[in-house]
Amino acid sequence: MSRLTGGASLRTRIEDFAVRDEIGRRGELAWAIGLVVVVVILVAVTSMFYLRPPGRTQYHAVMEESGGITGGTEVRVAGIPVGDVTAVTLGEGEGEGGRGRWR
Repeated sequence: MSRLTGGASLRTRIEDFAVRDEIGRRGELAWAIGLVVVVVILVAVTSMFYLRPPGRTQYHAVMEESGGITGGTEVRVAGIPVGDVTAVTLGEGEGEGGRGRWR
């Protein structure tokens, strides 16, 4: 009789192990998905800071005469370098002048 009880208990233990193993796989899958989500968020935040660093502002200006300003020209305020010209384009209409961007 004790053998029969022991056999049933062994079967129950094997079933319990299978259930725990299934739960363990689900837990591993949840951790893997969570890790991927965290990595994607970190890459997105890092990309945002790389493309638009805090404290850097871009300005646009429209001028009748540019005086030879080209992309890469240093911008100074009161003799202190504050940035550089990133692009210069011509206006589309008459009297519109040129457009400059600097940071």
